[in-house]
Amino acid sequence: MTEVRDIHEGDRDVWHTLFADYGVFYKADFSEAVLNGVWSWLMDAEADVCAVVAVDRGEVIGFAHYRQLPDTFTAAAEWYLDDLYVQPESRGSGAATALIEAVSER
Repeated sequence: MTEVRDIHEGDRDVWHTLFADYGVFYKADFSEAVLNGVWSWLMDAEADVCAVVAVDRGEVIGFAHYRQLPDTFTAAAEWYLDDLYVQPESRGSGAATALIEAVSER
């Protein structure tokens, strides 16, 4: 069963690999500066971008990056999903749905 939790410092290496793979999927080659810049946002409680990770049997298998934005339809805050990625061998496991639901619950 997939668990979703907030990303933390110990996820750096696996997130780096997953985010680089995500870039390949979109034909983008993320430089170290981009990888380090995004990671620093994710670790900064004051930054606008947040992340959750999907964990299966103790292994991080995917992530979702999201941010809070003002919503003109409700005059309230809403969540915007920036990036969603699940490693290919874990697709179809429900991890992507669990990540989306976790962001939606926030």
